[in-house]
Amino acid sequence: MRARTVLIAIAALSGVAGAALAIFVATFDANRYKPQLVDLVRERTGRVLAIDGDLALSLWPRIGLATGAAALSGPDGRGEAARIERGTVAVAIRPLLAGRLHVEALALRGLRLSLGEAEAGGGWQLDGARLDAAPIADREPGRLSLQGRLRAADGSADLALHLESGFVADQAANVLSLTDLKARLLGPAAGLARVEISAGGRLRLDLSARTAVAETLSIEARASGGPTLSLAGKGRAAFEPGSAQIDLQGKVDEAPVRLSARLARYAPLSAQWRLEAGELDLDRLRAKLAAVERAAPPGEPPAGSGTPAAGAPTTPGAGAGPAASPPTATPRQAALPAIADVDTRGALKVERLRVTGLAIDGLAANVSTGEGRIAVESLTGRLNGGALKASASMTAAGHRLVGALTGVDAGSLIRDASGRDPLDGRGDIRLDLSTRGLDGDTAIRQLGGSASLALRDGAIKGVDLDRVMQQVRAALEGRLPVEGRPGPGDRTPFQSLAASFRIAQGVATSDDLAFRADWLRATGAGQVDLPAQSLDWLVLATLTGAPGDTADAASRRDILSRLQGVPVPVRLSGRFDELRYRVDVKELATAAVRKEVERRLAEKLGEKLGLPPAAPGPAEPAESPLDRLKGLLRR
Repeated sequence: MRARTVLIAIAALSGVAGAALAIFVATFDANRYKPQLVDLVRERTGRVLAIDGDLALSLWPRIGLATGAAALSGPDGRGEAARIERGTVAVAIRPLLAGRLHVEALALRGLRLSLGEAEAGGGWQLDGARLDAAPIADREPGRLSLQGRLRAADGSADLALHLESGFVADQAANVLSLTDLKARLLGPAAGLARVEISAGGRLRLDLSARTAVAETLSIEARASGGPTLSLAGKGRAAFEPGSAQIDLQGKVDEAPVRLSARLARYAPLSAQWRLEAGELDLDRLRAKLAAVERAAPPGEPPAGSGTPAAGAPTTPGAGAGPAASPPTATPRQAALPAIADVDTRGALKVERLRVTGLAIDGLAANVSTGEGRIAVESLTGRLNGGALKASASMTAAGHRLVGALTGVDAGSLIRDASGRDPLDGRGDIRLDLSTRGLDGDTAIRQLGGSASLALRDGAIKGVDLDRVMQQVRAALEGRLPVEGRPGPGDRTPFQSLAASFRIAQGVATSDDLAFRADWLRATGAGQVDLPAQSLDWLVLATLTGAPGDTADAASRRDILSRLQGVPVPVRLSGRFDELRYRVDVKELATAAVRKEVERRLAEKLGEKLGLPPAAPGPAEPAESPLDRLKGLLRR
């Protein structure tokens, strides 16, 4: 009887306890604790927690807390750093009774995170995300997944994010380890319609020291149909004070690269870096990127979508008839890369860099950015057999290049850079060029500065002064002009060629061309119009020496007998691909007669003065009898 009474009492007490628990759960109002929770968050973090939705509590079979919309401010209560539409957390009861926290499941929906400077309208934002993690317990492995959209605040990227990882939390050490992190980003970015970025590795987050260590890290990025970037290595980051170090190596479009970087601070970002690469072909990279589908700018329909622009006619036939000429585009300043506003200092070393048709071997340079400027300093390398030294800068106001090439093969340099073949020769080239950062050919029209060249043992292509002289000799009797178009094989060898140029609005002007060949000298003046792809040059060629033992020696002697010492004006003009030359033989004949009269008068005067007759065809002109007479008169 007594045992039965005890059992009935226990059952009654259990019923009362269950009823009391049910009444407690039914009548418990978790929302009454919102103010205390808000105060606790402000006290611990300095941030403001706003709970717009209701809180709900459940106690069986696990302790569960559910919340509606809630938001967390940025530092000092400014802006909004995070927001959720709803969230739930479930905690196991038995471990809790034993003094251990075992979260069976955590779920957040409608998660929004502001990253970087997003609170101030910049940076990035994770939007519409869902986060699931289970279980969360001391030293027990768990899994988490995160899905959402990662958007750049300036609209330059809108990427779908999918992240999964195993994790282990060590409560005693206050360390969270991500064991097999896998992340994937996919969508339009950097003006490209489809970019795919994958990352993976193992991360260790020390919440006490506020550091993160990437024991292994791999990154792969590619644009649809474009080049691929793959890097692997390790890194370390500290959050207070902000700093980070990474050491990665991999490939850029099959070119081996190695990147080491150190971030001194996060806000504003300041970094030092070193990049080493093997053979890096920027021309091939640019061609691959050009083939990649481009994303429509924000607010514009994709190309070929058929969506009419604002103000365009939409009625049938409205577009019929002759098309109106498009309005002339107003030259606009090209935007500098975003890196121009970031404080960085770096060293670049590339075994071979291919860019704009040129191949620079052993390139080394120091690069700095910040305050709206990109500067390349102390650039050295080997280019077309010559030594290269240069510096360059880019700003919104304009760009500048200062460089010198010593012992360069000028012919191959020009062929590689422009595809044209105007000359051969080896020597020195100096440049000091500036232009505004405008799009397309407008940059050439804004080109200014100076340039000079001094070459030896080469040839000017597109004109054959030997042939021109022969034509002049044949045309002297009739005094008809000599003119024509250079033949494909026309060339004039030289021993030396020098000129300096003043450049303004894309037009290079020179008045000191000096040309020396084995039996003639030439001076010249003119201009090269780069925007119009044309030139206009007047060359005064003077026969000064014996013809030598060439195949044309006899012809040269005949020409020399008539034209020695007489400047022959050869005008070369026209578009680069339609050049023409012309010699005004009538004017030349008059000059030749004048020269002959002067020669004979000088001979007569020399006889009167008792001077020996000049030897015919001297290699260099002897002192003129007129000059001798002037000397005698001065005495």
